[in-house]
Amino acid sequence: MPTSFASIEKASRALPPEERAKLVEILLGTLSNSPVADIEAA
Repeated sequence: MPTSFASIEKASRALPPEERAKLVEILLGTLSNSPVADIEAA
């Protein structure tokens, strides 16, 4: 069963601050590796 955005958001808010910061770095890194057209389409 696919994970919903709401459940990911809830789980990420429950993380300790240092783990949330690491998650942010990872997510921002995925944006820098994506073509601009894909980011704008989202």
